[in-house]
Parts: sequence; structure tokens; C-alpha cells
Amino acid sequence: MFTDGCGGCGRLWGLWGLRGLWALRAEGCQLPGLRLRKGYQLSAVGHGTWAMGVKTRAILGGAGLMETHGPRLMAQGREQTAVSPLSLGAESLEPKRPRSTKPPRPPIPPANPPNPLDFGFPPAPHSGLMHLPSRSLALSLVHDWTVSESLRKHMLSVECAMMAYATKLGEDVELWGLTGLIHDFDYERYPNAGLAADAEHPAEGVRYLRAAGWPDELCEAVLGHAEYTGVARVTLLAKALFAVDELTGLITASALVKPSRAVADVDVAGVRKKMKDKAFARGVNRDDIIQGAAALEIPLDEHIGIVLYAMQADAAHLGLAGLASPSSTPPVGDA
Repeated sequence: MFTDGCGGCGRLWGLWGLRGLWALRAEGCQLPGLRLRKGYQLSAVGHGTWAMGVKTRAILGGAGLMETHGPRLMAQGREQTAVSPLSLGAESLEPKRPRSTKPPRPPIPPANPPNPLDFGFPPAPHSGLMHLPSRSLALSLVHDWTVSESLRKHMLSVECAMMAYATKLGEDVELWGLTGLIHDFDYERYPNAGLAADAEHPAEGVRYLRAAGWPDELCEAVLGHAEYTGVARVTLLAKALFAVDELTGLITASALVKPSRAVADVDVAGVRKKMKDKAFARGVNRDDIIQGAAALEIPLDEHIGIVLYAMQADAAHLGLAGLASPSSTPPVGDA
């Protein structure tokens, strides 16, 4: 337990007592350097010297000094109160332990790395490009390939609905928004009346996007939003695109039949009522809306509400802010 630092010319004993007291005795050693484990130090001790105390660090000799936490020092039969030597510049006799030379252990890789496309994990770097295409590039494609203003507005509606869902589910808002914006950009050029799986819309548009290096997860979602392609909707991105596509059309039609022509006057109950009316907005596939909400495991009313509130927040860009108020018309002639 203890070491003799005076070259073997003295002996040191230590006894452990009640309440952690140490009893120390050194005999026949006149040289400094005796050291105890746990930082207890004794220096230049004479014959018959005893030190008793808790957490004792003693320096004794010519100056007769000792640093301790309350114990007393008995030397040559006299009882002395210990004094701190720190103000006199006493140096510790405790040698520094050598640092370990062992190299650090390499990190252990996880046995099963998480799939970045699974719910709850952040998105991985996009596979097609070093960077995701910009929204301005996607919007220019929409304008170059699509003349119809109503179809352009539809793609903008799907964009804002996808961004709302990405925010709700903790997904990549930029990627989801681009997927919604670009999903029908080729529809006007390749309308696909025959519902061919590998020709016309959306297959032709996806061929163009893949040739330009767009992300594969975006391309798969665009293919999957049309049932007749036979492409399975595996990712949340693909499921959400399918779920909101037809619903945005139904909400837009519900707003345009209002006297105000404003989406702000549409509510969830009104959309549910229009869903039951088969003669209203015949081109909207109600089954796609119901199946899409089920695939996302979200109640239908909540699903309608998410998309409706997103469109209401962006009504001005979607052309659904309503008719201008008569009071806002500037006066004509003299004021």
C-alpha cells in the first residue's frame, strides 16, 4: 500500500482505523521523499515521528510545516498544530502518472443502419444529383410544358399540400414540395387517354427527369401517383402524393362554386358533402382520396383538413383568394 521513497533506508507503516483515520510512523529516515498512496505525503521525518488524521498531506523538516485538514502532528513527543505550506511555495511530491499510450477504440458500426426512407428518419442525400434541383428550375419546366393556367394552379396546390404533409410528418419539405410541383408537368403534352403504363403521362415525364438526374425517390413517387402504371407506392413520399392529388382538385372545385370563389369559405364538412355528390366534379376520383388517407393511416376528416388549411394559407398564389371587394376598386374620374 505504501512506498518508501528514501532509497530503502527507512520503513513506513500505515494502519487503517475507524472513521478513515490513518496512523503513520516513520523510523530512521532523514531524507525527503516518503510517499503514501492516495496523495498522502510525508517528508524529512525524524525518528519516532507519528502523524494521525484524515486526508493528511504532511511536509515536515527544517521549517516544521504540515498541510492537513484538522489533524494534529506529534513530533519528538510534542503536539504541534499543522500549518499550510502552500503560501511558502511547497511543491507536491506526488509524481504524475504517465498517460496511457493505448490507441482509442474505433467506433462500432450499427448492426442494422436505419433506412432513410422509413418514417422517423431524416432523409438521405438525394440519389440522382449532388444537390436537389431548385424550385425555380421545376417551375420553369411546369411553365415550358404546360400552357393551361388551371393545370398550373393544380400543380401549385399539390405542392403546398405536400409541403404541409412533410412538415407534419417531419420529412424533407423541399423534396416533397418539388414532387408535388412537378408531378403533372408532362400531362398536357402526353395526356395518355389510353392509360398506357410505360408511355405518355407520367412515364414520358419521368424519363425526362431521370435523364436530367432528378432524384429517384421523386421519380418513383411521380410514377406511383397514377394507378395504371402499376408502380407500388412504398415510400411515404409516394403515398402522400397519391393521397393529396385528387383531393386538391375537389377542394378547388368546392371553392370555385362559392359566391366568393374563395377557398377560405370552404370547410371540411362541405368537402365531405361534395364527395358524396357524384355529379359534382366528376373527374375527381373519390376512391383515390379515401384509399390515400388510409395508406397514410390518417382519418379522412383530418386528411381533408390538412390539405384544405394548406391551400387556404396559400390562396393568393393558387388563385383562390376570392373575388375582389367592390370597395377596393380605385375611383374613376375626379376624386
